[in-house]
Amino acid sequence: MELMRLKLGIEKERFMNIIADHGNVVAASIPMALNDAIMQNRVKRGDRVMLVGTSAGLSLGGLILVY
Repeated sequence: MELMRLKLGIEKERFMNIIADHGNVVAASIPMALNDAIMQNRVKRGDRVMLVGTSAGLSLGGLILVY
């Protein structure tokens, strides 16, 4: 996760990583991370948010949305 953050040039304060708090919750990771960001006031209405999830092997998927 840290390598991905660095490669994308995202500041540490703007990057959510829920693994330490919740573990690997597979399909629930993306909505849980978004909820955590909202509850911690790290995301507000109108913000652009990038959500990325990984899966088995070398695959990943993501999207950018306006909250």
